[in-house]
Amino acid sequence: MKTMLQYFADEMLPAFGISEKVKAYAPTEHVHVEIKKGLQDFNLVMEDDSIAHFEFQSTNGGRRDLRRFRSYEADTSYQLEKPVTTYVLFSGKIRRPMTKIAEGINVYKIRPIIMKKQNADLILRKLQKR
Repeated sequence: MKTMLQYFADEMLPAFGISEKVKAYAPTEHVHVEIKKGLQDFNLVMEDDSIAHFEFQSTNGGRRDLRRFRSYEADTSYQLEKPVTTYVLFSGKIRRPMTKIAEGINVYKIRPIIMKKQNADLILRKLQKR
């Protein structure tokens, strides 16, 4: 197997148009047992059967928060077999939060709702009328 892996790395990667050189061989068997409770703020099933996932943030955790939201979104989508869109309501002094990360070939984006830009008095008046 190791000879085949070395041949694959040396000969096949260039044939696939991958020019980076292999530095080492990484393990292919991973055992990871962990019980972790993911605490999402809100999930709503929408008319189109998709999930609207809402998170409320008063701090700007940047990349770390986006990775956490991405894991929530992936788990929810996988378990419920539905598309998920994550909306993050930013409060406090947050005006320009990080809204996407690119890692590998993947790009993850959230839909930010910046509460600082909202008129709280107007929103409260509308809610009182309802």
